[in-house]
Amino acid sequence: MAKFEITAKEKTLEVNEIFKDYSIYPRESVDENRIDFFRDLMEEGALFPPIKIVMDNSGRYVLLDGFHRHGAYQKLGRRQILCDLLDAEPGTWRLLTVRFNFDSSQPLKSGEIKKAIHDTWCKDNIRDKQQIADMVGCSVQWVRRVVKDLEQDEKGEKLALARKLKEEENASIRDIADRIGWTKSKTHRLLSESQKSDDVQERSGTGTDQPKAINVSTSNGGEQQKNEQNFQQTERIIVNFDGFDHPWEPEQKEALYAFDGIKNGLSVETISKHIDKNPAWARNTAHILLYIFQNAENPAGDLSEISETLSVGVERIRFIHWLFTHWPNILPERRSLFQWILKNQSQYHDERINKLIRFEHLYWHQTNNDKEEGIDGGGNYLLKELPAEKLGQLSQTTLYFEDLKKYIRNYKIETALAKDLLERLNLIMISQNRIQDHLRNFV
Repeated sequence: MAKFEITAKEKTLEVNEIFKDYSIYPRESVDENRIDFFRDLMEEGALFPPIKIVMDNSGRYVLLDGFHRHGAYQKLGRRQILCDLLDAEPGTWRLLTVRFNFDSSQPLKSGEIKKAIHDTWCKDNIRDKQQIADMVGCSVQWVRRVVKDLEQDEKGEKLALARKLKEEENASIRDIADRIGWTKSKTHRLLSESQKSDDVQERSGTGTDQPKAINVSTSNGGEQQKNEQNFQQTERIIVNFDGFDHPWEPEQKEALYAFDGIKNGLSVETISKHIDKNPAWARNTAHILLYIFQNAENPAGDLSEISETLSVGVERIRFIHWLFTHWPNILPERRSLFQWILKNQSQYHDERINKLIRFEHLYWHQTNNDKEEGIDGGGNYLLKELPAEKLGQLSQTTLYFEDLKKYIRNYKIETALAKDLLERLNLIMISQNRIQDHLRNFV
């Protein structure tokens, strides 16, 4: 998780002085059972960390973190509560609520995090993706994917306004750029591209902005032409880059073709035949991207580790990592990539690839639990039907495992024993989730 520092001052306040602003609260709802659980623990003498608050312009104390603890204090009838008063700009409060709940024993669901980022973008007008990633504690690549549709919508709206100003008011490029908040060069480029697109459609007699299929003359007939059309995105990229005399390194174009084929669901045989590579090369290219997806939350580090793990040349890995960092749109989504790998596995078993696939199964096991009723974002069943003390014991076990995993990662313990322990802890947590699922069904 990225480091993010913010100053705080400890303060004791009256419980009824704290204002709960549910418009910035990241969770879908407050869990009354969790409040009761905290109340019972407090009655037994358990100590909890201070809640986190900020002060708005009217002098009101606004709660950012600790809704369940504050609710437990209210149920106990306690008058005062210990707080950390934070010095933070109002536009960042929504992101901070996500940050503080990121490592909670009841983690946020991925949908809750995405909604908070959407609201931050639209309501708080924070457009710095790196700032959002640093405050939330996720990768900037993930933020890019979350706001991708929002950016496209805004770009379309601004382009429509730019065209209107140019055509109806005959405004200059400088005036248009000032009005819509773009640079002059960007405004000129996008208006020119838009005009060219209109000209092409007018000549072709079409009224759609969808790209025309490329006609490829082949000796193999319609089937090969159909396959060629599946690589149109790569064809356009190569043509554009060739126009700038881009120096292509060996196998870079082939990697682009491979990812384009994966996005279009082509088989490994079809892809390898198109790029004149063996199927193992295409599979390894997909494995590299999956490995990068799995380690996206961590710094890039030494890419030679991937090379050693997958026995692949480091230059291909460096290029794919560059695409992942700077041009993720050309790459397949993580889920479709994993599905393609499962459908196109080699008949020969490789323990390194099996381990990669096991970790990915773990990721999707946890992510899919977001959609289940009564399941939190970390894949841990809440088991509301169980007594509070049983719930506490199960949750505490998970916390012990998570603390141990964080310790190993924070101190960068990279011995073979540490890596083996991390994998075993993940497998144990999967088993524990299944046991809890079984208990849920029979309690």
